[in-house]
Amino acid sequence: MLIAAAGVLIPALIGTALGAIAGFFGGTIDNVIMRICDIQLSIPTMVLAITVMAIFGNSVPNLLLVLAIVGWTSYTRVVRGSVMGIRNSEFIQASRVLGASNARILITQVLPCVLTPLIILMSQQIGFVILTEANLSFLGMGVPLPNPSLGSMIADGREYIATAPWTVVVPGVTLMIIVLAFNFLGDGVRDILDPKKQRLRLEATTWHHCWK
Repeated sequence: MLIAAAGVLIPALIGTALGAIAGFFGGTIDNVIMRICDIQLSIPTMVLAITVMAIFGNSVPNLLLVLAIVGWTSYTRVVRGSVMGIRNSEFIQASRVLGASNARILITQVLPCVLTPLIILMSQQIGFVILTEANLSFLGMGVPLPNPSLGSMIADGREYIATAPWTVVVPGVTLMIIVLAFNFLGDGVRDILDPKKQRLRLEATTWHHCWK
């Protein structure tokens, strides 16, 4: 769980910073960041993760490096789109007229406006991070022994699947339940924080009261 939390937080920080810069300044900076993002997305996630772990070795810091490399693009694209939607807003223009620097505007005006989609994405990415760590541990490239990992438990139980199938079934079902629970959590956070869904719920409640 600690790896899942760090594996979401680190790429979120990197992706938010790059997405905010690309969306706010635009132009050449935006083109460079997004072309790097496109190149990253063209490489299969597991192939890139296995390559990095094979080069640097399996350790917790290297695992977090892999999760940061494969995860920052999602945050960059989401934050960039949100920033581009508000960068020409009146309150941004008012801050410029008052003499606020770009850095100050980004930190105090822009970033608070992208927290909602960012939190939604982070909650949805936890399951992906857990699965990625389990896949790498299953291949022997994730968390090094003797640290526990569901992926390594499943890999160790393969030799005894005919005589003791629970050695594979129990960690496999546990992994499925954990990922499913975090996916439900992400959907719940989206339903709570999504402004469009909040507006629809308000309209539905209003119509319900009017009908009554």
